[in-house]
Amino acid sequence: MSDTLPPLLAERCTALRAARDAQLPPQILSRIPSLESTPRPGDPSSLYQTPDLLTPRQLEIVQTDATGLAKSIASKQYTSVEVIQAFIITACCAHQGTNCLAWLFAEEALERAKWLDAELERTGKVVGPMHGVPMSVKGE
Repeated sequence: MSDTLPPLLAERCTALRAARDAQLPPQILSRIPSLESTPRPGDPSSLYQTPDLLTPRQLEIVQTDATGLAKSIASKQYTSVEVIQAFIITACCAHQGTNCLAWLFAEEALERAKWLDAELERTGKVVGPMHGVPMSVKGE
């Protein structure tokens, strides 16, 4: 924390970081190596390529573009749940390497993915063109 922040603001920042970090899945974070031991040391974009972090199927998922994911979910090649699980892992990797997350709504995303999978099974139709495709929102 910078010494230039007023003490109350510094305290609030510390509390918010702790709250954010507490909701990140520890079972995933504990498996992510330091940047120095990645396939390309110092490159945070290579964290998700750590052996045994993602399954081959999860690697395939995270390397598929949004349009391809939407088509694969609609055709039931992938479920919304398995897609979001793969992206939660990669989001944690990105955060470990760059401190990029303000918040990760992992539980909410999994609940929504379960609902989407059930709805697709029940109706045979997707809920919108990006059914099950993970998204993130970036602020200023």
